[in-house]
Amino acid sequence: MLSLIEIKNGKVIKSDPRAHLLVQKEEIEILKLLPKAERLSVASGTTCEDELGCFPLDAFYHPIYRPFNLIPFDRKRINTTYSLYTRANPKERQILKAHDSVALRKSYFNANKDTKIIIHGFLEHWILNPIWIQHMRDEFLIHGDYNIIVVDWKGGNNFPYSQAVSNTRIVGAEVALFIHFLMVITKFSYASN
Repeated sequence: MLSLIEIKNGKVIKSDPRAHLLVQKEEIEILKLLPKAERLSVASGTTCEDELGCFPLDAFYHPIYRPFNLIPFDRKRINTTYSLYTRANPKERQILKAHDSVALRKSYFNANKDTKIIIHGFLEHWILNPIWIQHMRDEFLIHGDYNIIVVDWKGGNNFPYSQAVSNTRIVGAEVALFIHFLMVITKFSYASN
């Protein structure tokens, strides 16, 4: 895999598009080859996503914690989705989408109830039903009458880890947009009862 990146005089001068297949361990090995002063972002500039805004790469870079600063995948590829569960539908999800006010109004979402949002992590996704998400959803509904929204971002949470980290910026913006949509349509408030 290391042959996918060409390093000359301590600088990455050529990178094959398949280099994104590198896993974190190999990224660390590559990083060791570069002089400290040259540990720069893999890409520079800004990527923009419609109403989500722009994501500058330099602001997300850190020489120790995030030395490989990758461009986030586009929002269509990440495919962030929202599944609603309530006491009226504790096992059957209702798919919600930002900007789909008809589906929201037909759903069991109740703006007068507290809302809990569950977001899975790296290498997990809701379609495979990670058991911890089911348990958390079920326990919330046993102990309270909540709107439970499970966020799935399966199109962006796979290897390499550094790419998944970058993709969380898009997911965070998507969730913020979705919460804003809920507030506008249902008069739902951030404040918890």
